[in-house]
Amino acid sequence: MADRQTPVFRLTGTPKARGEAYGEDARGLVQEAADRWSENIGRGLAVPVATYVSELVDNTGFRGAARRHAPELLEELAALARASGIDERLLFAMNLLDEEWWLRREIASAASSDAAAHCSGFGIPPAAGRPAYVGQNMDLPAWMDGLQVLLDLRPDDGPAALVPSWPGMLALDGVNEHGVGVCVNTLAQLPTSRTGLPVAFVIRALLGQPDRTHARALLTQIPHASGQNYVLGDPTGVCDVECSAAGAIEVFSGSRWFAHTNHPLADTHPGDVTPTDNGSQDRSAPRLAHLTQRLEELDDVAPAALGAVLAEHPLCRGADGDPGFTLYSAIMELRDTPVLHLSAGPPSRYPLVAYPVVQS
Repeated sequence: MADRQTPVFRLTGTPKARGEAYGEDARGLVQEAADRWSENIGRGLAVPVATYVSELVDNTGFRGAARRHAPELLEELAALARASGIDERLLFAMNLLDEEWWLRREIASAASSDAAAHCSGFGIPPAAGRPAYVGQNMDLPAWMDGLQVLLDLRPDDGPAALVPSWPGMLALDGVNEHGVGVCVNTLAQLPTSRTGLPVAFVIRALLGQPDRTHARALLTQIPHASGQNYVLGDPTGVCDVECSAAGAIEVFSGSRWFAHTNHPLADTHPGDVTPTDNGSQDRSAPRLAHLTQRLEELDDVAPAALGAVLAEHPLCRGADGDPGFTLYSAIMELRDTPVLHLSAGPPSRYPLVAYPVVQS
């Protein structure tokens, strides 16, 4: 196994204080992330990156949606931008991870990189003698590797949470002190909206909830910018909700475990929306079949065993000609004192490390 540690940044207090701490303590990493983002996003564009950023930020309704539904996160980002010396509009654009994939085609008529950015997730309800789990492989472009960070959030205005991320980003997934765990995977086949709430903001909003029921309800109440699957759990159970600009629909809930990758499992969505692809998407169906089979075979449902499954091909991506890349594995142990098990990079090379959520 390779030797690497995920940097942990403790962010406390008000949104402004959290943003300032993030920007000051992680300034070098945020600046490198901004440089990498600009360099790699700029490839294949017919317009300058600055023009593209303007299109992403100024000519969409994403900031307005954030202002209505998560104003404290805009305040946090503004403070982060000032403290790190990064242009605020660029930083906001960096948080449009899922949205940039589909807007790239609309705005710049350029090929999207989202083929390299798909994830595999699962939910396992509690049973006698063991807690509930949610987990996933976070698959993102390989150029993001080496900048994995973990945010130790201890806000004045909500529950403490551990949030795996990338420098400058609000969240990639996470678990809070109440044991609310959130994992995600993109559903590019579903409707999108330039006026919806971006995925990074949705994740942080979900981590502010006291339980899975409130988190699930929130997904039905907010307007979604991107097609996205949300694996939700708490100490009492797990569920799965597929979301898009058309609305939200629960796919799994109850006493059985489930797996999800990058094609919708619901045949129709709110508004009678039929997914443009429901199972044949390249590499998604094989990953779902593999993950489903391996979960069915597991006798020992524990972090080490679950981590070993996520380290397997084709779930751990980046080998054998696969254009994808697994940035990290996250397994969330949902108990009274929740624990995040996180790898510092691809799980085939980096072991899981346990991080208890410090309760406020």
